[in-house]
Amino acid sequence: EEKTIADVVEKTKPYVDSVIVVDDGSVDDTFSVAQSAGATVIRHRKNEGYGTAIRTCFNAARKFNADILVILDGDGQHHPEHIPKLIDAMHKKDLDIVIGSRFSKMQNDIPTYRRFGIAVLNQITAMFSKGKFDSQSGFRAYSRKAIRLINPVENGMGVSSEILIKAREHDLKVGEVPITVSYEDARPSQHPVSHGLGVIVSIIRLIGQRHPLIFFGFSGLIFFGGGMMSGWWVLNRYNEVHILPVGIALITVILVILGVFLMTMGMTMWVIQDTIRRSIAEHEGHREVVESAVNGVEMKK
Repeated sequence: EEKTIADVVEKTKPYVDSVIVVDDGSVDDTFSVAQSAGATVIRHRKNEGYGTAIRTCFNAARKFNADILVILDGDGQHHPEHIPKLIDAMHKKDLDIVIGSRFSKMQNDIPTYRRFGIAVLNQITAMFSKGKFDSQSGFRAYSRKAIRLINPVENGMGVSSEILIKAREHDLKVGEVPITVSYEDARPSQHPVSHGLGVIVSIIRLIGQRHPLIFFGFSGLIFFGGGMMSGWWVLNRYNEVHILPVGIALITVILVILGVFLMTMGMTMWVIQDTIRRSIAEHEGHREVVESAVNGVEMKK
């Protein structure tokens, strides 16, 4: 972003205490231009993805003990003058995450294909997060609590949805404010289709990891039920004409096996998760008992 980053840094300075630019292995002069503009630049040796850059932002915020972390894109599509709106909303509504929404009140010239794709991703993300927001907006503000509790792991574009899903798990308050965006000079870092598929895969992976019994068990139950219905039809057909429909019978076997496999995998993963969770809880409880005993001894002394 050598053409836009200096302008973004200069326009951001009046609204914050410090500007940090994450250079995700760019091959142009982004690093030197951002430094010359007065930003602190954290440089990745190679391109690691949008999610990794966001994780670096959170790590930097924790390192510098920031009260509020505001993240915006470096390509000029976000307007830094909106930063006070996000921060004001955070204080007035006692929010932990404030999203700059491209679809609230203000009119934005968003290409039709982007608008449709974002709407689909918003709906999918809303199924597993706290409400329906502009889930793919990169313009956000995070409170100290959110900075402490959220540790993104996704390397790709799915990190935006991941953060909202984790916000629900940590019972963080999320809201949004309307913003304007400029797409004239901004160019997507990924093809819209690969972007969308990447986000969906990330959401599926995240839900599968966190709720294996529901995700894999329910999916397995659907496949198993479909196999049983198909098998019932095969048996009836065979009784009627005394000819085995081999193709449907084969599909039946595949559905039943897949269903049993998914249900077994979901149960196994849930047992492993539950065992780890209980082990951690016991360890924490033991540590609290030890600390309490030590404190008691020190008080007597």
